[in-house]
Amino acid sequence: MLLLLIIMDQYMNSISLNMHENVSKYDLYIPNKFRVNMFIDLDKRLYNQNLENNNFEMLYKLKRDSYENLVENMKIKKNMLFIGFSNYFGVFIKSGGELINQCNNNLRSNYACPYNSSIVRVIITSSEKVRYPTIEPLKKNCTFKFQPNFSPPKNNIKKKNKNVEKHMSVYYVDHPKRFYYPRDNKIFIYK
Repeated sequence: MLLLLIIMDQYMNSISLNMHENVSKYDLYIPNKFRVNMFIDLDKRLYNQNLENNNFEMLYKLKRDSYENLVENMKIKKNMLFIGFSNYFGVFIKSGGELINQCNNNLRSNYACPYNSSIVRVIITSSEKVRYPTIEPLKKNCTFKFQPNFSPPKNNIKKKNKNVEKHMSVYYVDHPKRFYYPRDNKIFIYK
């Protein structure tokens, strides 16, 4: 059984729910406007610590306590859910925690879904089809119904940095710290 609902949240924003009977794992697709990128000038931080490269990985390897302080500072930003570091930025989802909780409550309170239904991934997308938060069943092969927006903000990426990575676009609810720390493998596998 398929059920599609459009409901209003407490801020009078629409949320689209595409629910399937006996499906308990869902993706939440949100428009790019929910992603907040906070530029972090590591040049100054690294320069003050006699390091020369603007790089989160270098800060992590050489000054772990400074890196941990940076993570803690990011986690306490009001009304934003910190999802990780990417391309000189701390990346957040605006009202992310509230949005996930509300979507989980909507899934669990609907007769068409099992009571243990929940959001497992939040995907930031620039798809024209996602104009407001949209809940879709998680595909069995974990592919995306709407492609994540991996494009970094163009305004603040330094030209000297040739190693631009895919920008943070996927948040795993059960693994919130997944992108807090540098990865050994620079190729992201979002599954």
